[in-house]
Amino acid sequence: MAIRLKNKKYYNIEKKSLAEALNFIGFIFYRYTGDSGKTIYGFVDGEDFRKAMNGLFELRKSIKN
Repeated sequence: MAIRLKNKKYYNIEKKSLAEALNFIGFIFYRYTGDSGKTIYGFVDGEDFRKAMNGLFELRKSIKN
């Protein structure tokens, strides 16, 4: 789920572990409560962010196999 705020694109994540992993490698997140009452972690979206997120998914996939 992505939203636009102040002409910046944000990528929202509901999984705390994924948000913390991305934060560990240098991406800052904004934490807020969504409409459903769940905690949402919002990251500024960009090419580097997408590469990092996809890299984490690939790493997870290679470890699980």
